[in-house]
Amino acid sequence: MKTLLKCFEIKENVTFPELGDFHKLANEISNDSRVTIYKDGKSRAGKHLIAFAIGKGSKVIGVTSGAHADEPIGVLTQYYFIKTLVNDNRFNELLNEYTFLCHPMVDPDGYELNKIWFTNPLNFKNYWLNNFRNNSPAEDCEHGIPFQEGQTARPELLFVKKNFDLFKGQFEYYVTLHSSHILPGTCFVFDRDHSDLKIRQNIVDLCHSYDLPLMDFKSRSDESMTYLGPGFIGAPNVSSMLSKYKNQPEILKQIKMTTYEYAQTYCGAKSSFISELPIWIMQGMDDYSDSSMTMNEFKQISLTNNKEYLKLLKEIEGEIIKFNPNPDNQWFKAFQMALKRGTSMIQDEETQLGSYEGFAQVLEVKELDFQSIENQCKVLKYAIKSLEGVSVAKDSIAKYQEKFDKHFQIFETKLRLKQLSIKTQVEVQIGLIFSGLIESKSLGEL
Repeated sequence: MKTLLKCFEIKENVTFPELGDFHKLANEISNDSRVTIYKDGKSRAGKHLIAFAIGKGSKVIGVTSGAHADEPIGVLTQYYFIKTLVNDNRFNELLNEYTFLCHPMVDPDGYELNKIWFTNPLNFKNYWLNNFRNNSPAEDCEHGIPFQEGQTARPELLFVKKNFDLFKGQFEYYVTLHSSHILPGTCFVFDRDHSDLKIRQNIVDLCHSYDLPLMDFKSRSDESMTYLGPGFIGAPNVSSMLSKYKNQPEILKQIKMTTYEYAQTYCGAKSSFISELPIWIMQGMDDYSDSSMTMNEFKQISLTNNKEYLKLLKEIEGEIIKFNPNPDNQWFKAFQMALKRGTSMIQDEETQLGSYEGFAQVLEVKELDFQSIENQCKVLKYAIKSLEGVSVAKDSIAKYQEKFDKHFQIFETKLRLKQLSIKTQVEVQIGLIFSGLIESKSLGEL
């Protein structure tokens, strides 16, 4: 795999592309007979969407990135991937057998909102203060394909679905490139019943070649999730989610299908997975053994912390509402959504108390140590960003910023972060795209 990745010559000083860079790239390669470009879609804000089908083969590898606006590594990865795949003659044989269907920036609107912190190297505080996920649960660009009567979807996801449908039955496998900003190790999400051990072993070997730890987390609080082994989680599918929320009609009608389930269910993919590669690895958080704390005790403490979080949200909202923040401010909308979701989440947590089995892992218990300080940072961040541009609130913004800086220093110290270089992250993500083709003869001596 390392030999294969040398074809891409990733530099340490890479910069993040913008949507215009992909359209420029499309113009550069549009005369290549192996390339088909799709541009017949627009985002909610009117940006021209773009996708690439590269290759002449009947077997399709699907790749998406940028579905979550605050996860830019996959977007950068696909820029290198598409450019090199087309221009390097060593991939000619591969492109005769396979076609790569690439959606490099699913949500350009959200990417634009986040680009203020897209620097190299990435700065944790700058990321934390400015990262923004511009979707509600029912409008997610990864988990939002309609399958129930009356459901709609964001135009970005309808563009992806339409292009997927052009290759129904031809998918070999599908990769959606995400980042979990902070984890104790790498994690990959497959379907609950995934049995392709070869592709998972290829992923394990790839991670080991970069000395990346595998997160060995066993979820005991969500029966819709399954444990597949170190580094691998089985995700809930629509049927398991419908069963879980069968008595909660408001949640039930919001459940939609993920791109990776759609790729398997309708497009023929034998394997389909999410990459959750961390940007920052939490050091000292790799003890996955059972603690002495039961899951019910753990959930009770977590519930108490969340109640304090909701109380602080309400207090700060009472303070900032006096300044009449712009109702169109994305952060103020997110603040209000956090209040709404926080109330619902606490109600759900309370109904579940007493129903958990087993013990919490040491990792989970350690995380309780910084849950409260993290929640305080979240609330202060919402306040600062909600009041941006409100001149009469300068003193309050300064007060919130001072508190945020103080709390954040404690939070970051507790996390003990190790940052992965962008070069390493891009190389690993490219390796994941090829993870199902390692034994392919079409790769030749690469």
